[in-house]
Amino acid sequence: MKSKNQIDETQLIKSLKEGSRLQYSTSETAFFLQLREDTLRAWACFGKGPIKPRKIGNRLAWMACDIRQLMGMEAA
Repeated sequence: MKSKNQIDETQLIKSLKEGSRLQYSTSETAFFLQLREDTLRAWACFGKGPIKPRKIGNRLAWMACDIRQLMGMEAA
């Protein structure tokens, strides 16, 4: 039987592949890229890294097209 996290991860991966979402949170992006959230926050803070987030209020939004490109996935 799958745990709640496994179900959510499956749906999250499906959403990236299908292009059903335009942006993802820092934690979701870290999951996709297999990085620590702190790494992504450092990319945003110092303006370094292969992708850059957009700021929405006090939150970071990582664009799905950038994540797919970094992962070598075809555009949805």
